[in-house]
Amino acid sequence: MVKNLQGKQVGVYTLVVNSETKQIQGHFDVCIYLSSERGGRSNNPCIKGLYSVGRKNARYHFFDAQLIPTVHFGTEAVNLIEESIEEDLFVHIGAIIRPGGQIYLSYIHEETFAFQMERAFRYGIPLITTILGKLLFASGCMHVRSFYGAEGRFRIDGEKPINSEVAFKWAHEMLDELNEYVARAEKKTPLDVECRENARRLLVDLHKILEQRDVEPV
Repeated sequence: MVKNLQGKQVGVYTLVVNSETKQIQGHFDVCIYLSSERGGRSNNPCIKGLYSVGRKNARYHFFDAQLIPTVHFGTEAVNLIEESIEEDLFVHIGAIIRPGGQIYLSYIHEETFAFQMERAFRYGIPLITTILGKLLFASGCMHVRSFYGAEGRFRIDGEKPINSEVAFKWAHEMLDELNEYVARAEKKTPLDVECRENARRLLVDLHKILEQRDVEPV
């Protein structure tokens, strides 16, 4: 449950979670703030969205969220990405999503995220290598996709594997996609350089996941 995020450590900050029950059973409006010993709770949340407990089989279990990368403590601004604490945040978020559950990240309200997604679609860059895709992977999501504006949806979707068999299957698929990407001619744009670096790091993580299959007992 969302309440399990309360007090979790993210860098030098701790998480403060506010949640309100919706009329639909098992649905909650959620705002996640940062708290520091020096500045108290941030003025604005770093994450806000709708959390659904879903069913036992993880159907309808999701967190439809928006990442707000800059939070304010009075007049002081803290950017999670510049502080390199965004992945720690999403590791914690992934812990409240059961296998088979999904995380949706909106990018329509943040110019940097929207720019990355538009360029990724235009140039065929794997979504998993973008800022938001990388965070979904950190949360445990291994099936990442986006419909980019279809039916007004400007979000990137991540799904956690329901079991180890699905995890290995998706890891192989992602491995093939990333290998094909890094083998292409480089475009020398800042986005391509960043995404290629992310891809190389992801390839290391994927190989570690697949190595686990080799050592599992038969």
